[in-house]
Amino acid sequence: MIKILLATLLFTVTFASLANSSSFHFSQMSYNEIEFDDVDKDLNGFDFKMNYEINDNFYLNWENLESNNSDVDFNMRNIGFGFHSNISKGIEGYTQLDWTRIKTSDANLNQGSNEDGYRLSLGIRRQRSENVDIRIAFEYTDINNDTINIFVFEAAYRFTNRLSIFAIHKKQTNSDFSQYGIGLRYDIK
Repeated sequence: MIKILLATLLFTVTFASLANSSSFHFSQMSYNEIEFDDVDKDLNGFDFKMNYEINDNFYLNWENLESNNSDVDFNMRNIGFGFHSNISKGIEGYTQLDWTRIKTSDANLNQGSNEDGYRLSLGIRRQRSENVDIRIAFEYTDINNDTINIFVFEAAYRFTNRLSIFAIHKKQTNSDFSQYGIGLRYDIK
């Protein structure tokens, strides 16, 4: 069901036209489904994220993803800062560096892990129309010398000046991880 909603939202944003730049001062919550090929059941949970603009170019980031099924718990927390700048009208490039902690536990194996690392994100945000915003990014994460490369595609539709619904898809390039999400974003500025 979440894949159908995601596909519908992403399809509708491709037909809009160019407008102003995006806000990096927001709070959002989404429902997520995570698929791992080596886990029998998909993980479901919530992702909370907040960006706080310090000035016109720099911002702080906080994100917490909690997902589980009856056997596996997965938690990922990112805290960091970023820089964004206009590339052209309606298009902003950004780079973000986060400290990352990933905690997992498996009830069947009676084991878990708690590991720290960092994540570097590079991306663009484009406001396709007054109501439609898209984001494409590449995230490089290093946890104990294990690298995770993820491509991100996100589309948002703004209902009011501050409230948006969005869909997100993340796909890991060197493994079996896929994340689908749909949620609400509140622009603080």
